[in-house]
Amino acid sequence: MILVSRGGGEYYSTLMTMSSEEVKEAVRNYVEGGSTVYTDEYPSYNILDEAGYTHESVNHSKGEYVRGDVHI
Repeated sequence: MILVSRGGGEYYSTLMTMSSEEVKEAVRNYVEGGSTVYTDEYPSYNILDEAGYTHESVNHSKGEYVRGDVHI
């Protein structure tokens, strides 16, 4: 998983399964709580709202790659 800051910087985290818990832990290691996180529609990212982040996503399977400020 690669986390890229819009202000610069890239953070890499190796995840074994991409489970919701692994995603949550990786994001907590690199992203300040309360930040907005942009992702695609992969279901494991849905936990981010519960983890204290604002989560916005685009739905690639429906041909959506950008919606306003939301893009990955």
